[in-house]
Amino acid sequence: MRFGPPTMWCSVAALLSVIGAVGSCEPDHSPIMGAPHAAGPTAVLRSPSTVTINPTADTYLNIDAMVHAPEESLNVYTWPDDKIANAIVMKFDLSTIPPGSAISSATLNLYLRKTDATSDPTYTVAVHKVVNKNPVIASATGSTYDGVNSWTPNSCCYNNVPLAQADIGPAVDTKSIDKTLGFKQWDVTAIVQDWFAHPSSNFGLLVNSDPTKVADRFRQFSSSENPETSQRPYLTVVYTPNPVLFLSEWTTALGATDAALRDVNSPTPWTLWNDNSGGSLLNGAHIMEVVDNAFPPGYTRSLRVQQRGSSPSADVRKDTAIATANIDYYLRYYFMTNDTGGTYQDHGVEPWTGRSPPQYNDLTYLDKNETASGWGLRLTIGDYEDNTEPCFSHGGCYPFVNWNLRGGDANNLPNPVLAYNTWYRLEYWVHFDSASHVQVHPRIYSANGVLLYADGDFFQSGYGTQDGCSGTGPKGDWTLELWYTRIVAGCNPRGDFYIDQTPAPDQHTATTLQGLLMGNNGSLSSNSTGLFWYYAGVKICADTWCGL
Repeated sequence: MRFGPPTMWCSVAALLSVIGAVGSCEPDHSPIMGAPHAAGPTAVLRSPSTVTINPTADTYLNIDAMVHAPEESLNVYTWPDDKIANAIVMKFDLSTIPPGSAISSATLNLYLRKTDATSDPTYTVAVHKVVNKNPVIASATGSTYDGVNSWTPNSCCYNNVPLAQADIGPAVDTKSIDKTLGFKQWDVTAIVQDWFAHPSSNFGLLVNSDPTKVADRFRQFSSSENPETSQRPYLTVVYTPNPVLFLSEWTTALGATDAALRDVNSPTPWTLWNDNSGGSLLNGAHIMEVVDNAFPPGYTRSLRVQQRGSSPSADVRKDTAIATANIDYYLRYYFMTNDTGGTYQDHGVEPWTGRSPPQYNDLTYLDKNETASGWGLRLTIGDYEDNTEPCFSHGGCYPFVNWNLRGGDANNLPNPVLAYNTWYRLEYWVHFDSASHVQVHPRIYSANGVLLYADGDFFQSGYGTQDGCSGTGPKGDWTLELWYTRIVAGCNPRGDFYIDQTPAPDQHTATTLQGLLMGNNGSLSSNSTGLFWYYAGVKICADTWCGL
């Protein structure tokens, strides 16, 4: 299997071995037949994994004003009769579990180190999710959740100390704890699943005392500060990595309704749609519409977006809903166009990675160019306009961020290598070698899975020599293949690209892939020809090639 012009093959063998290609140095540039994942990492069957997670912090609350976080024990205690006097509060970080995973079980493990000396054989201990207040463990007390602000007032406990009792959900598991020292377990699956699905709700959990006992009954567990490290508390979480972070195929309905464009019946529907006109018609057709007269193999409909004149945008978006957070991910979608009357460099697929404007400089997957006989594609990558980082600490801005699908002209400009009224499958492997530096490996397939173009077919659009990054010819010879493997001091010290980690104003988190936009930018110079772009089968995968 070989990618790129034959003269480049030997110099990029190392890269190809990383992404799953094998071959020799003999000239060949024919399309590649094979399995859908042939151009990327091989998909593997998923089996459950188990992770042990220690608390980020733990403490117990008492009916006093003291902070007990530094202590070696976590206590539950009844005093006076039938009243809770202690409550354990703990926090856990779930970031070690891959995004998109399915959590099947979660178990809280606490080591019983001491009990009361009474004849009562058991003591009931329940676990709850903390709600309403986000405690600061290092300063929380029975009266305040952060050393200053009070827990929600209630009369549960001695002297009306709130002890967080009005800031917890129902018990998710209750156990009768005997007096045998050692680890005890509670099923906290429901809590952990909710934290994982809604990270902003992770305020920790609370382990409660027994309100049915007479005074001075207790159980004492080891804390994270206990010198016996083997006795410290932990969660055991069983999960199955789910490579699909996002899947939407516009299968809900036909037409230009909100429900149709959102694809609300898909596993991860779009959260926002916009056609800039409230569903109005242009040249007798909706600007955006779900149709059943154009679709790739295996599908029955697609999203159709009309090219037009002065309307600034027509797109559907996933808004802050795809949490890839600086890990490798894969984007796949099918695309077809008959837009022969569009404008140069219309961009239609963006991940919304950076600030705005112009956030599309970080990464634009589809930047389209039209001629009368066919169309070309440009990939934009690398935040070259942010003067705070890439042109300085990254060692230079050459080659420029734009990478054109190969053509035959002297300047490597896009040429009509892709046909109108023909479906293609486009895939992109975004590989992080740090939180803000990526390699992006594009692949263009036929709709039936024949690999047509890859890294070696995307040429830089800057010409000549610059920043010590000259190529072998008068206009340079950089391709993505070479950029990732030819390390040049002062120009390309890492073999990757910098992307801005600052979120755009209308985004809410600084995760690397903050959202996904698909549509047509509708530049002012474009023509309202009544011609269309079509999208189908959008999928984002966490750690395996998305394939068909």
